[in-house]
Amino acid sequence: MEGGVFKWITFQEILFLFISCSVLAFLLRSQDSLEFKLVLNVTTEERAARENYANQKFPLRNEKLPLPIVTDLESDGQTDVILVSADKVLNVYSRHYTPSYLGHHGIKHSNKNVSLSKTSRVVAMTTGFLQPYQSVVQVRKQVIAVLYSDWTLSCYNHNLKLMWSQKLNEKEIPISSEASLLVSAISIKKSPAGVILVGGRINGNYDNNNNNDNIGGDSDKRRMRRGAEQEKMEHQKLESLGHYCTYAVSGKTGELLWKHEPGDFEVHPAYDIGLSSFTHFKLLFHKYLLHEGEVSWHQYSSAIRQIMPHSWTDDFDTKLELAQFNKDKKKSDEPGVTDHKGVSLTYRL
Repeated sequence: MEGGVFKWITFQEILFLFISCSVLAFLLRSQDSLEFKLVLNVTTEERAARENYANQKFPLRNEKLPLPIVTDLESDGQTDVILVSADKVLNVYSRHYTPSYLGHHGIKHSNKNVSLSKTSRVVAMTTGFLQPYQSVVQVRKQVIAVLYSDWTLSCYNHNLKLMWSQKLNEKEIPISSEASLLVSAISIKKSPAGVILVGGRINGNYDNNNNNDNIGGDSDKRRMRRGAEQEKMEHQKLESLGHYCTYAVSGKTGELLWKHEPGDFEVHPAYDIGLSSFTHFKLLFHKYLLHEGEVSWHQYSSAIRQIMPHSWTDDFDTKLELAQFNKDKKKSDEPGVTDHKGVSLTYRL
């Protein structure tokens, strides 16, 4: 009888039983869990923090401090937390592991700080390496770049020692939003010590009542009577209201290597032919469509779409990146435009 029972058990039934047991064991296994433990708690005096806000309660959009940075400044395998407190102090918190008698590792927190400028607010902060990567055994130490609302850029080493401080824009027009920094080891204009790239949108809160006419109607007629030179001057002022300025400075000395400000680039000659007298307001836009040395982004649309951000909800979502843009296969018929390949600087808006 026993031999008859085992005789009716086929190979397919044994395989089905094995698969069922495997699925049951997988479903009843212990679930992976994630646990958070508080390892660092930084508090600031609430009263002192509120005194720095316009409404004495909470920071407005233009009063928000840069987000904290978690990185390894000294390449020693220890994580550092870098933040700017409400009392305008740059802090670096480090975690050092020391062996105990029980064989475990104890955690000791250390704090380094330096006071920042009290007259201007910090709008951006970042870290990065100025030395290029050479080998695995190379020990590189990062620098900390801090940008203020008055276009002052300060660079600190890993010990919070001020290396240099540079005023990038002498105009009394502060940064309004979308400020960002990027520290890179690339070489620009034979600068062997790396560069720091800076970007920010200019604030338009300044007196421009005499040159802020809307285009269209009687305003357009007045513009046509003023002449081409006056139109160009007015356009530069209108452009500066929402212009995104970019700079490149030497990481070692802070020397200005490259900049893009309102009015830096002249109008492309191909667009300046036959447009001295304006007959339609669209020609006014067409006249200042491109600057000398600039090309239309449509020629690089495929490359640009690949690096576009998924979402943009806050000023801190704006960031600078190094990217290589290759022109699309379909050539443009715009005059004076040539092929451009290489490393380009992009900002996300």
